Amino acid sequence: MQSLDVRSPEMVHGGPMNARYAHQKSGGLNQSPPIYIEGLPSGVRSISVMLVDRDADDFVHWLIVDLPPQTTRLAEGASGGELPGAAREVYNSAGSLGYFGPNPPPRSGEHRYEIVAYGLDIDSLEVADHVDAAAFDAAAREHAVARGSEYWVFENR
Repeated sequence: MQSLDVRSPEMVHGGPMNARYAHQKSGGLNQSPPIYIEGLPSGVRSISVMLVDRDADDFVHWLIVDLPPQTTRLAEGASGGELPGAAREVYNSAGSLGYFGPNPPPRSGEHRYEIVAYGLDIDSLEVADHVDAAAFDAAAREHAVARGSEYWVFENR
């Protein structure tokens, strides 16, 4: 499997997540961060993306499936807006559709938020509307030609 470069121009690998992307209850705007996906090999027919809190039992904050392969950037605030092609957002672990910003319990320490992108050899990834991180990951890995990830940390003081 080939590697992808997945990043946000607003954050540094392993560094703090910009607080504006946190949930309103944690002082943010609950706005999805901009995401750049680069290095897709030929043969990729769609892209799927997941943002998950690795320190909260893989709480899913954002899932997007069926992005067209020419999608190299998701704009800040893309969640809830018009996504390219047949792309669609899936329910997060909070039970809402689209992006749900970080909102860890106060004083629970730093949480790692990992963004994972898969370049897939299929046009559409078949997942349930309420899929968990493990099931999403298994379905995506079955068709992955390429994969990349990045993480940031956020602490609710």
